[in-house]
Amino acid sequence: MAHDFRLTVRDGRPTRGRLSYADHSFLYVEAPGWAHPEGIAVVSVGTLQICVDVATHLIMGVDGLNSRARWRSGPLTVPTMSPAEVEIEPLGFAFDSGVGYAYLDAAPWNTTFDEVSGWICVGDATASHAYTVATDTALSIFDGVMTAIWLRPEMT
Repeated sequence: MAHDFRLTVRDGRPTRGRLSYADHSFLYVEAPGWAHPEGIAVVSVGTLQICVDVATHLIMGVDGLNSRARWRSGPLTVPTMSPAEVEIEPLGFAFDSGVGYAYLDAAPWNTTFDEVSGWICVGDATASHAYTVATDTALSIFDGVMTAIWLRPEMT
């Protein structure tokens, strides 16, 4: 079952850590000090997981599966990015720690990889702006709705 959310951008500092992509499918983040007493919930976009602090609703980072076999290769126009905190508010329900929630009822988001810049875009690559929520991780948001996830992982 898909859920509705509203995203709000505010001034803040992105989560620091290291974003890596391994074994042609697994994206993971190493973020020292990523302790959240109330726990973490995840919002899934396909097989990617957006990690959310249950108490604050702040997006902490992205991890999960995204098979390179399904990527399209091609040039991306990387949007202008600014550091921010992004709050994801669940509409009509509350986050529970350890639970995953599907993001909207939408067709699978396409993944495009620009081998020159190293950026990956999951979703609509036409946005002119994105908000950096974690190291090498940004979100394009339009009118409170996430339209793309931008990632530049270390390829291992």
